[in-house]
Amino acid sequence: MKKFLFIVGDGMADRTSEIRSFTPLEWANTPNMDYIAAEGINGLLNAIAPGIAPGSAEAHLSMLGYDYTKIKNGRGFFEALGAGLIPMIGDIVFRCNFATINKEYDIIDARAGRIRERVRVLADLIKRELNEIDGVELLFQESLDFRGSLILRGKNCSSEVICPKIMQEGEKAIIKPVKDSKSAIRTTKILNEFIETSYELLRDHSINVTRKTQNKFPANVVIPWKGGYVSDLRAPPNNWNLKGACVGAVSLIKGLCKFINMTVVDVPEATGYIDTNVYAKASAALNLLEDHDLVLLHIEGPDEAGHDGDFEGKVEIIEKIDCMVGLLLDQIAWEELYIILVSDHATPVDYKDHTADPTPISIYGTKIKKDKVKAFNEKAASKGGLSRIRGERIMPLLFDLTK
Repeated sequence: MKKFLFIVGDGMADRTSEIRSFTPLEWANTPNMDYIAAEGINGLLNAIAPGIAPGSAEAHLSMLGYDYTKIKNGRGFFEALGAGLIPMIGDIVFRCNFATINKEYDIIDARAGRIRERVRVLADLIKRELNEIDGVELLFQESLDFRGSLILRGKNCSSEVICPKIMQEGEKAIIKPVKDSKSAIRTTKILNEFIETSYELLRDHSINVTRKTQNKFPANVVIPWKGGYVSDLRAPPNNWNLKGACVGAVSLIKGLCKFINMTVVDVPEATGYIDTNVYAKASAALNLLEDHDLVLLHIEGPDEAGHDGDFEGKVEIIEKIDCMVGLLLDQIAWEELYIILVSDHATPVDYKDHTADPTPISIYGTKIKKDKVKAFNEKAASKGGLSRIRGERIMPLLFDLTK
């Protein structure tokens, strides 16, 4: 029986610059990914469409065969599911960051220096002291490192609020209503009180006092962003009838996969950053392939390095992914296993955000007719036999190529 293994290097694609005439993928030593490219068929992918810089949620939904435009719940919903919360229809759900602000509420660092240590202690304080405002129940849950989720559950709440673009320089940790409706104004007041109270609770916490003495950014506030209304708890059907599973670290991808009824496993050594244990993730993926038809193996590290503008870090995680691919190739035990090696979007280190650049995709397996491409990178993929495709065409293409 056919089996499909998606290996997704989140944000792995990049672009050249005036300083560098090569991308991290071109610079990195990637013999195993190059082998997949040389023995498979290649092309460039626009997960959504040319000219559109996709979010990871939309990109993954499209690549897995779902019409993302029919799923209205938003990114905060997936984050909450992945964090272990259980959203209900009518909830307003936000993605959250532990962040660093000054007393004027200017955002100094949107990730509080990528805090990892003792985040649960800070989160437990928030959950204990901030569970209700103005009759609206607040459900907060930390997920991975600086990330978290917030559910507003109550009447007369609205998702029509403007949250800060927390990665943008000069932003303030302040929520504004989209329009002057009573529900939007009420929700704005609740969220701003949540931010203000979290700042009062966290700014002088011993953990943050210690971080400041160590010249680290304190996690002195929780900022909600990327909010949305929960309108449906069931994913629309697809046409593939495959039993799927996911190996990932970040709550967004885990929650998205839970929503579309994929098995989701936790890998304790998976960090969501460049120090993630790719070998543990590979082992988990191989185990899941025993009784699943499709496995998504997601590696967040390249995206995080891209957002940090860290060229060397991006090269490092790409080379770790390549070693993981080598391990997988050595242990493949299924005659009809097809590997889809892809970057869901580009996160160029010089731009530090998602862009609309097309990304390389390689498909490798027993029935795949290889093209003349010899390396897995942006430039080489442009000469591949797949030409340029959209994410929504990957699943139909797989079934056609593997007939």
